[in-house]
Amino acid sequence: MKNEFREWYEKRYQEAANPSVEEVEKMVKNIQAKLISNYYELRKFGVEASADLLLATVTREGEPLLYTFNREGLAEPRHENPGYALLGTGEITGGLLLMRLLGYSPKLADVGDAGLLSMFIIDMVSEVDPNVSPFLLPESSAYIRYDSEHEKVTIGALTLEAYGEYKRRIPEAKNLLKKLWSIIEQGREEEVSNILDKLLSSEESHRS
Repeated sequence: MKNEFREWYEKRYQEAANPSVEEVEKMVKNIQAKLISNYYELRKFGVEASADLLLATVTREGEPLLYTFNREGLAEPRHENPGYALLGTGEITGGLLLMRLLGYSPKLADVGDAGLLSMFIIDMVSEVDPNVSPFLLPESSAYIRYDSEHEKVTIGALTLEAYGEYKRRIPEAKNLLKKLWSIIEQGREEEVSNILDKLLSSEESHRS
């Protein structure tokens, strides 16, 4: 994967800072072909691939693209449906459940905070799955985005300030969800729903 992108940058970097959508799609096909070939050769020696790979990038047009490569080497686009990717044991033990519960979609990502959501899911799953470590260090993250002001793609780890803010908000979010469930158990769903609708309506009015 690195070689594929490195070759592009060596040939095209003077012309454009980032590959286009079409160029990324071509690179993904090349990566897929190489992985399938490599895995086939490994199986000849009785070695089965056990890697799930993730490729995330932002194109020259500012469009985010997200692909996963399964253990057969096949690429699966995730940027439109479902709009996210979960890898590892945590996917089964809670990641998918939380994503379904929260109704996450690419449209939600436009107005929501994907960083907070990601850290929340990792922390929650790590409490029930010993194979999943909690989100401890900002250096373990990679934040890729299109800087519209400077018209370029940037990548880097979370800042310590953002990391600290997320860590502060996660316990508050957990406590809020516990309180909400406690009220639901009391049969006061309609009352809570009306209050939340008013809050959401007020927030939408404030944005406009």
